[in-house]
Amino acid sequence: MLNTQDWEQVKSLQKEVEQADGISLKLNWDMLQTRKSDEHYDFVYRENGKIIAFLGLYDFASKLELCGMVAPASRRKGIFRSLLAEALPPERAAKYKEILLNIPAASASGKGFAARLGLAVTLTEYQMKFNPEAIGRLAPPLLKVSLRKAKLSDCAFLNRLDMQGFGLTEEEAGWLNADSLEQNEADGTDSVTYVIEFGGQDTGKIRVQYGPTESWIYGFVIDAAFRGQGIGRSVLMKLVHDEQAKGRDLFLEVALDNKRALQLYQSCGFEQIQVQDYYSWRP
Repeated sequence: MLNTQDWEQVKSLQKEVEQADGISLKLNWDMLQTRKSDEHYDFVYRENGKIIAFLGLYDFASKLELCGMVAPASRRKGIFRSLLAEALPPERAAKYKEILLNIPAASASGKGFAARLGLAVTLTEYQMKFNPEAIGRLAPPLLKVSLRKAKLSDCAFLNRLDMQGFGLTEEEAGWLNADSLEQNEADGTDSVTYVIEFGGQDTGKIRVQYGPTESWIYGFVIDAAFRGQGIGRSVLMKLVHDEQAKGRDLFLEVALDNKRALQLYQSCGFEQIQVQDYYSWRP
């Protein structure tokens, strides 16, 4: 397991790579910061004691996502291939139905690496940011919605929404929400899963990752039985106003093929800032 000094090096490497390549890496720091001591999901390559490459594995039950980076001066030396081989020997890879390698669409080096492996894009996500200039033309929340911190007793409801909204299996949804609810119970957590309430009923779910200057929205689903009433828009407007009042920028992610959600976010003042591609991979 990496120590505090190692993680500081990883952050420095991320900053170096992002500045050099003009990209934003999706390293999922909310997950990195909550790794358990018995988990082996993070791999580094060192040169003279300095971390010059990193690979993170993100386990979602039957699906595994990968994201990593190599210092610009150390590329084309087989370092990332060696990290992949170390992290995912065939017996470990065989446990997953799907393995996706996440590479920013604007990363020339990343796309070149994928091309050399003969990989093809199977999924594309937009990363979007709320434009503060839009606040003047946006109405406040139309409906009186509230966000209630999810409890363990909400697990079945959350699972059903993730299966409904994201096509997850029951196993995948259960694994994901067990982890989210564990974070909800932790003291001082900055990642909170909420149940969306309207008219005295549970109507959806959303997770917010709070940071000092920015917050991210994940896992946003309105129950199919309550869609078309403006609940989703009202939740977004509530979060926009709340986060703007606290001086934090608000971000979210949406799959490119989710046209309905994309249109909703754009109409609420969110604009595309980055594109993340996912490549199907097998060792």
